[in-house]
Amino acid sequence: MKGYEKVDFNTKYDLNSLKSFIESAVKKHKYFIVEEEDQEEPDFTIGMIEKIGDESIIMKCFNGIG
Repeated sequence: MKGYEKVDFNTKYDLNSLKSFIESAVKKHKYFIVEEEDQEEPDFTIGMIEKIGDESIIMKCFNGIG
């Protein structure tokens, strides 16, 4: 079995805003990769989203630094 055969391509996400997308994605997925592009050195974080605010998220995570 190929890996992509396990993916549900019929999943629908709420794309009205970034917040609504994250809220709908958290219902289906446990772990996320979030990239920070606004810093001098772009960084990424891998983990679980704990709280979703209007302009930010709180994650239980680790990143490229540790």
